[in-house]
Amino acid sequence: MWCTKPTHLRHEQHLGHLGHLRAETPDRELGFATFSRRARPRSLKPHAPEDSRWVLVTDDNYGKASGSVAAVRRLAAAGYHPAVAFSTPVSLAAASRYCLRQIRVPSHRAEGYAAAIAAELEAHSYLTVLPTTDVALRALDRPEALLLDKSRLARLAKEAGMDMPPTTFFPTTGELLAEAHHLDYPVMVKPTVKHAARVAHGPDDLEWWAGKPGEVLVQPYLQREQEFGVAGLVWEGKIVASVRQQHLRTWPPEAGSTCAARTVAVDPVVEARLLELLKGYNGVFEADFMGPYLIDVNPRVYASLRLAMGAGVNLVGLYCDLLRGESVDRVEGRPGVSYRWLDADVRNLIGAWRQHKLASPAAFGALRPRRGTVYAIESKSDWRPTLARARYGLTTGRWRRAYARD
Repeated sequence: MWCTKPTHLRHEQHLGHLGHLRAETPDRELGFATFSRRARPRSLKPHAPEDSRWVLVTDDNYGKASGSVAAVRRLAAAGYHPAVAFSTPVSLAAASRYCLRQIRVPSHRAEGYAAAIAAELEAHSYLTVLPTTDVALRALDRPEALLLDKSRLARLAKEAGMDMPPTTFFPTTGELLAEAHHLDYPVMVKPTVKHAARVAHGPDDLEWWAGKPGEVLVQPYLQREQEFGVAGLVWEGKIVASVRQQHLRTWPPEAGSTCAARTVAVDPVVEARLLELLKGYNGVFEADFMGPYLIDVNPRVYASLRLAMGAGVNLVGLYCDLLRGESVDRVEGRPGVSYRWLDADVRNLIGAWRQHKLASPAAFGALRPRRGTVYAIESKSDWRPTLARARYGLTTGRWRRAYARD
């Protein structure tokens, strides 16, 4: 049975081998290194919660934050009170009927972002804060953000018995371009600390990287038909919830996020290796694989979180239950549940059809709605995020460009 721990002990349990990478940093300087509740200030405003069921969700992904929307809805379903901190003109999560408080903060790329989040946590009694993007993890100085650095991830993965694709690191994009004619194309090019991957089919495609700052890596381009993800909840050295999903389509097609997926049976061997990789971390995670290779790890709320709930696993709700010291039994996602990020999947299928990669019957068959499918944003009972997403797509012109013929 899980037991409640004092806050200072909860602070330490999130570090583990991740914390050793910053072992010289005193606890008081870690800032948001813990998911646990901050100390309650002496004076609370009249509307401040007293039952510690409020949860602060960040929404930093302009008009596309399906993970934030899912987190808000799933928290509400578990009896928690979601609040959303956002800085963008459009926040899908804040538009949800289940968002009970909206907090405007500076841009997550500005210096005042972390201070604004800290001020909100001091002003009200929150159980925890759930970052939903890599940028937020880094801005809040969370130790698990070290897993976003693919050079460090490669070393940790090897120690955990997992392989990553053969990788060449380039300290600068200039050095990458200097080797452009010596690479074995096609290749996948990524920044070491971001998800902005691009496929290069030849030296000319690398020109996009000219002048871009930071270290980049190059890996072989792998067949996406072998792509799958493992999501779950790790707590005190155990995976207490797990969902495995086969990725059917992504957007953009060659190097993008999952826009169609289906749950399959969990694999205990993969779970055991992920548990070793995540040793010392408590919280929600999602890891992407391409065949035998680990590609990325997201130690946070992730984009296709809605699929986990559709398969019977409320990851954010269970996590908050554990923070409150409640007992949680292990749960696995039900196989056979389908998921769609609808507008992205439509773009994927139309693009494949126009490029003659997909025959008309197959394209229209994939476009057809199927009973039991869960959707990233669309919901009959919570339609405002869908409306906000549509406004974003139309006013920015992104949908018009996406559906336009070349």
